[in-house]
Amino acid sequence: MNEVSLTARRRQEVGTGWAKALRRAGKLPAVIYGSGKSPEPLELDRREFEAFMRKRHGENVVINLQVDANDTRMALLREVQRNPLSDALLHVDFQHISMTQRLTMDVPILLVGRAIGASRERGGILQQSLRELSITCLASDIPEHIEVDVSALDIGDSIHVRDLSIPRIGIGTHGETVIATVVPPMREEEAVPVTEELAEPELIERPRAVDEEKEEQGR
Repeated sequence: MNEVSLTARRRQEVGTGWAKALRRAGKLPAVIYGSGKSPEPLELDRREFEAFMRKRHGENVVINLQVDANDTRMALLREVQRNPLSDALLHVDFQHISMTQRLTMDVPILLVGRAIGASRERGGILQQSLRELSITCLASDIPEHIEVDVSALDIGDSIHVRDLSIPRIGIGTHGETVIATVVPPMREEEAVPVTEELAEPELIERPRAVDEEKEEQGR
């Protein structure tokens, strides 16, 4: 089980004004929900949480959330809100979990191996169509990622979700979904010269003046 620890503190104050004051003081507003309880407001140390995010890169990990001295919660990070302009942290949501409860989440897919069809000799191109897999498992079985071996793929071959078998983990993504495939190499189309004969310009007879026509008729 991938597990880390974070410290938190209960806060009684809520609202936009208090949240701004917390952020100015180097803190980060947060909330924890789940287990049939009402959402509980918390505050985190911003620098500690930023270090956690840099190290984990959004991976699914079980967090020992130390709320005060004698209160430790097992939790998952569910949402991180950021300022859309500055990317500054604004708010964090945690979900309280039980170690005996099955959880549903998305985990990243990591392709491993070198596909036969994507070798220099074969010239194919490996394409990854699915980046995350929906799974259900106990907290103790949460993987950092799902590894998919593509080394046997030749040109035209694909790996589907139905091809995966992961012990103790249920898969929620539809089985026919393509994870990765090797497509043929792209070939440059030969330029075909266009030889079109230029049509001779059509001669349009200039209309004669009315006086000229009368002169010809009088002759």
